[in-house]
Amino acid sequence: MNKEKIFSEIAVITMEDILNNTATGIYFVTPTRQILYWNKGAEEITGFSEGEIIGKKCFETPLRHLDDKGTNLCEGRCPLVEAIEKREKVEKKVWVHTKEGKLKHIVVKTVPMYDKSGNVVGAVETFDDISLLDKLEKVNKKLKELSVRDPLTNLYNKREMYFHLKRAIAKSSRGTKMVVIFIDLNKFKKINDICGHLEGDRIIKEFSEKIKRAFREEDMLFRPQTSRFGGDEFVVVLEVGEFVDEKMLTNRIEEIVKGFSAKSCIGEINMAVGITYVKPTDDIEKILKRVDSAMYKSKESGKVEFIK
Repeated sequence: MNKEKIFSEIAVITMEDILNNTATGIYFVTPTRQILYWNKGAEEITGFSEGEIIGKKCFETPLRHLDDKGTNLCEGRCPLVEAIEKREKVEKKVWVHTKEGKLKHIVVKTVPMYDKSGNVVGAVETFDDISLLDKLEKVNKKLKELSVRDPLTNLYNKREMYFHLKRAIAKSSRGTKMVVIFIDLNKFKKINDICGHLEGDRIIKEFSEKIKRAFREEDMLFRPQTSRFGGDEFVVVLEVGEFVDEKMLTNRIEEIVKGFSAKSCIGEINMAVGITYVKPTDDIEKILKRVDSAMYKSKESGKVEFIK
């Protein structure tokens, strides 16, 4: 096919053909927001035909654009009004009512239109359905959450806790007092061996809930990050205030874990707790070695143990 023939065939395609063969919704309005044009894409997204929309002012239609707070933008400064008044492009994510009575999430892009003298003679708005993108974002957020959470307890997993330990070292080097707590359930292996893994999972979930409640984000003494570090091991990273000394912290942790126990088929299960400070010269291995030693010392003493 030669060039002349290609151009001759393109020439018979009108602008309206182009606008009506796009999935994007497009409409034109006058400065008073009277709708002059409504394409097929707009009809497919909203369900309203051009006969139901053209000639009406946009705020008189049942479309009713809403923001995330539920504010009816058509009654105030909608994107069209902003584009005409500011004489610039306006882009926003809004909700629109469809003919079925449902709300659909769309992204609108509004541009003012000018005559040859530079006067604003209206505006054109394009809009696309982003409902599928919303769903994909939710799925992506869920997958990201699953990648950093332990599926049984919904606490951070070991990999994510390594990230928080690295941050704790960085904060410590900037003068923030950081503490790591290592918690291990006593006799847990016997539960799995004698009572079975379902009973073991129940005990783990029970303790994780107690740990979550004990180390709350709202606590004025410290700001915690909590993880299930292994089978029956939990690690908590705390940012504590400058006024908190070793004795105060140990007493507070003693107070928190006092009475932490659960009944099992082999009797009462409690936990050993070790604590250490994070030092600016630390690496993760050094921190875990110290706090692990403190935890084993706790198993022998039956008390919360602190190793600097």
